[in-house]
Amino acid sequence: MNPEFKRNLWLEISPTRLMLMAVVLGVIFAITWFAAGDADRPAALAGIAEGLFGVIVGLWGSFKAGRSVADEIRERTWDFQRLSALSPMAMTLGKLFGATSYVWFGGLICLGVAMFGHAAGQDWATAAEMAGKLVLLGVFAHAVALAVSLAVVRRGRGRDRVDAFVFTIAGIVAFQSGSELSGGGMVGTVRRMSADGDAMQATQWWGVSLPWETWGYISLGVLVVWAFLTAWRLMRVELQAPANPLWYPLFLLAPALLLGGLADNTLGRLISVYAIVHGLVLATLLVEPKDFVAWRALGARLRTGAKGAGRYWPSAFSGLIVAFLAACALAVVAFVAPGVQEKPVSWLVGFAAFAFLLRETAIFAFFHLGANQRRGDFAALLTIALLCFAGPAVLGIANLDAANGLFIVQPEAGLTSHLLSIASGLVQAAMFAVMAQARWRGREKALATA
Repeated sequence: MNPEFKRNLWLEISPTRLMLMAVVLGVIFAITWFAAGDADRPAALAGIAEGLFGVIVGLWGSFKAGRSVADEIRERTWDFQRLSALSPMAMTLGKLFGATSYVWFGGLICLGVAMFGHAAGQDWATAAEMAGKLVLLGVFAHAVALAVSLAVVRRGRGRDRVDAFVFTIAGIVAFQSGSELSGGGMVGTVRRMSADGDAMQATQWWGVSLPWETWGYISLGVLVVWAFLTAWRLMRVELQAPANPLWYPLFLLAPALLLGGLADNTLGRLISVYAIVHGLVLATLLVEPKDFVAWRALGARLRTGAKGAGRYWPSAFSGLIVAFLAACALAVVAFVAPGVQEKPVSWLVGFAAFAFLLRETAIFAFFHLGANQRRGDFAALLTIALLCFAGPAVLGIANLDAANGLFIVQPEAGLTSHLLSIASGLVQAAMFAVMAQARWRGREKALATA
């Protein structure tokens, strides 16, 4: 058995706790059973069981998964675990399923009751399908919470209550988003309705018609694997294991292709793919540690051709390559079929957005090469917000709305606006890059004279 999983079982599971969980849930289900009418009892049990599953597994489980590493840091046992012989995969599995083992005990009880309630009015196959989706949603939420906690831990945080709140919220959002994407919830129900108000039996994904049940399992399965591999990759970094350069492009493309394929036409799909890649690269710029020492090590290895440069290669740089390729694909499709959308889209829209992505990358580099690196992210975000919101606001006051392309991308503004955005984005990126290089030289000089 996985040693980390066994260790967490010892910490989480005891006869008293198991009995307490079973008794509390049993009392709740008994009250529900007797309070409901004879005809409504199975449906009432199924409803309360699914709600309790969301609270226990979705909410509490996300908190436990997110705190699994942070608690080790707070108790000063994480360094000993990092020095152990456990592989990153074993550590990830142990944290993901061991720290949430007690939560899953309660969740499985709720699943059993929910299946009983659904099977009373339907067949067991439908009830089993519902249970399978709930299990996938729970694992997805826990993997996202664990991945977010590992990303925060890399930045030297993760110990206070605010961070625990962030981990929990990330898991809850993942739980609800996965439910909506797979056809459940309010948004999922709306998506399953046709324009005439009739229920649709299938969804279109990259032009392929898939039954809703099949789409639900495929989408949740992809999201679970994506979130788990993200947590595993961050665990590898935390345990100082060699990095795989192919991971980050897959991290970007998996959700982009999954969600982008739901658009109505090829151009709309590629616009969605680029938008998701762009957003994930921005999130990486914010979350990934910006370490001057690691940047120097990367530069030294690139200059000398020594091995090990991939260990220090920032993920955001790989993201820029993926974003550029996505912009190229978008340009080709928009150039060949510009009128596929209701409103034509310029073939340069992807390159316009990419130019501003370069600007934002240079802004983060500039502020993190300053004297106060701890506030670099806040300063970078504030600068980006001023450029994206204050700039267009000032132009609007001056009745120069046509020049908004200087600061933001307007997808339907036309070729001229996108050319303006490309030129403006590249100029701003070059300005911040030059200032960042000056700060780099200043720090190099300070180290040389120290």
